[in-house]
Amino acid sequence: MEDLLLKKFGNAFKKRQKPFLKETMENEIKQAILKHIPTKDLSAFRLPDEYSELLNTFEGNLSRNLSDGTWWKLLCDYEGVLSDLDYEYKNAMECESLAVVLSTPIFIPVGAWSDKHTYFLSCDQHYEFGKVFDCYDDFFWNLPNTEGPVADSIVDLLENEF
Repeated sequence: MEDLLLKKFGNAFKKRQKPFLKETMENEIKQAILKHIPTKDLSAFRLPDEYSELLNTFEGNLSRNLSDGTWWKLLCDYEGVLSDLDYEYKNAMECESLAVVLSTPIFIPVGAWSDKHTYFLSCDQHYEFGKVFDCYDDFFWNLPNTEGPVADSIVDLLENEF
């Protein structure tokens, strides 16, 4: 994983000094979701192994920039995922009915590209588990009805989209 990040991000890659236990990450992500949707069934939630390995490999968001220095492709670190997750699920409860949000598969934001695309990873063992979706100017709760996955895994996304 480290070699892939070095290849894609070069000097911007900073190795994580204090890795997290996968169980700790899963529990914190669940708590971030349940903070806004306390009745959400998370029994199908699991972080894909390669994604938890990736999160433990680097710290600080990583980006591929345009020639003027603005970011074009962004990969969130663990702290960035938690922050974006809080925003996405809070937004879900403000914008959509509880029934829709409760029935939506479990997605977490993992990165972005351009200014209107967010990459979401399916962490739902019953729905496209481990695959990455590109949510264009829309909300994650609409993904099952509008978009198919853009990558079979987070590694596939990094290898082919970054």
